[in-house]
Amino acid sequence: MVYKKKHQSTDDVWNAFFWIIIIGVTGSRFWYVFADIIGRGSRSSYVQDPSTIIMVTQGGLNILGGIIFGALFTHFYTQKKEINFWFLADAFAPGYLIGQAIGRIGNYINQELYGPPTQASWGLKITESKRIEPWTDMTQFPYETTLFHPSFAYEMIWNLVVALIITLLIIYMSKQMKTGMVAALVITAVGIGRTFMEAFFRPDQPLFFNMPFSTSMLVSVIFTILGIILILSQLEIIRIPFFKIKELEITEQKFPIKKKKKKKKKKKKKK
Repeated sequence: MVYKKKHQSTDDVWNAFFWIIIIGVTGSRFWYVFADIIGRGSRSSYVQDPSTIIMVTQGGLNILGGIIFGALFTHFYTQKKEINFWFLADAFAPGYLIGQAIGRIGNYINQELYGPPTQASWGLKITESKRIEPWTDMTQFPYETTLFHPSFAYEMIWNLVVALIITLLIIYMSKQMKTGMVAALVITAVGIGRTFMEAFFRPDQPLFFNMPFSTSMLVSVIFTILGIILILSQLEIIRIPFFKIKELEITEQKFPIKKKKKKKKKKKKKK
């Protein structure tokens, strides 16, 4: 949608899409394992048995790693193809939010990514086999009466709301939005949403070297700061000497407009 609004060819998006998905999933798994080792050290199952690193069913994925690795691949791809990195980032960013929201349905099915106990009516019951510390004692936290915050649902709703807002901005204000603004808004929203989730609704996340916050929360804060800097830079509220997103110049050579040729009327020869 962003490419079409900016009068760009969508070929670059589709050509990169396949590899970004593969590298994104790989990066998500790598980051999950990396964060687990940082938080648990020698107690991590991946240290004790490295063969489990490639077993995605044991553990899971961390989308923050997917974003980082996907962005790195996009950078090299755009450098090779000599196209604007931020245009491609703008094209993929809204789709990421929707894809992440859809993926959260799997968390509901697997009874994972839940928060602490709650008295709210929308809380979820979690079976004994899926419980995490300190709520594994079924005598103290009975299955029938103990409800947990559906953290995955909160993040799903946040992503869908942000995706809707950004889509409306693209539809009605695309001409006023500078290159990179869509990506900057998504980075900021992801950072803010995930920071809030990590702080209050993600007790399952391993801590950053035994600090009072998780590795994912630290990265989320960095995402938030980076996103805000990008937005302020695009709005020209602040200026960063070494950083400037280049606007794409649309030229007649790259996007030629075919002009209809006027048919010349043949003059009849006088006899």
